[in-house]
Amino acid sequence: MSKHQISIAYSPDADDAFMFWALETCKLTHPSFDFNFKSMDTQALNQAAKEKTFDICAVSIGTLPYIFDEYRLLPHGGSVGEGYGPIVVCKDKKYLGNWQQGPVAIPGENTTAALVLRLLYPDIPTVSVAISPFEEAFNCLEDGRAIASLLIHEGRLTYEEKGCFPLLDIGLAWQKKYQLPLPLGGNVIRRHLENSISNTLNELCRESIQMALDNKDEVMDYLLNLSLGNLNSKEKLSEYLNMYANEITAGYNSSCYKAIEKLLTMGMQKNLLPPIPIEEIDGSFWTSTT
Repeated sequence: MSKHQISIAYSPDADDAFMFWALETCKLTHPSFDFNFKSMDTQALNQAAKEKTFDICAVSIGTLPYIFDEYRLLPHGGSVGEGYGPIVVCKDKKYLGNWQQGPVAIPGENTTAALVLRLLYPDIPTVSVAISPFEEAFNCLEDGRAIASLLIHEGRLTYEEKGCFPLLDIGLAWQKKYQLPLPLGGNVIRRHLENSISNTLNELCRESIQMALDNKDEVMDYLLNLSLGNLNSKEKLSEYLNMYANEITAGYNSSCYKAIEKLLTMGMQKNLLPPIPIEEIDGSFWTSTT
């Protein structure tokens, strides 16, 4: 019997590579599936999901309304900030008190970070700056394209090395305003797959995350050998994984679903996102069919 060919795309960031480590290294296999992996930056992943390119894809939570008809949110694989998240930084101290005049560099129009910034500061001028190479987030401050930059991923741990100063942690601002965690990214799966296949893939992805959590030291050695981003020490890598690849990644809790609903509802109310039946993003599909 021929195997199902399953395409999976995720970002080159450590938390994404962490989640799929067991599957990509074949420490976790299944007789019915062959997996094909692709690594792409966050904005490219969001666009690929819009184009229905992959069976399973890591995306920004802010992209969900654009792909709702084609993809279903998996109940695990989330990058969630609990009192922390993407951070706005500047390189010139003169902007410490008036950075809201912008422009602020954002890492892609459909990223969750950009959505939250616009919800917090509706009138702030922004300019999109390529995520890859990651240095562009800092280069734009040097060449005058922006006076501040909204950093995602490991940028919040490395900005001081680039001579930058913190202006706003949008994850902390979000929590203070709404008493909720900030759901940044998640994994989605194509709706066209048969339910039996989707359910099996759902369980395999969940198991892959749990295997990584159970073998963290081994996974960190693997990630360090990949030379991902600027997380070139085990100490910083561990700090980053503790933030974005943890027990919540293994399964969303009720607060996470409430936060996703809040974020997307606000985006739709402000006409920043297309309308979708928000009540369908609550994990009930998986709990009722597995």
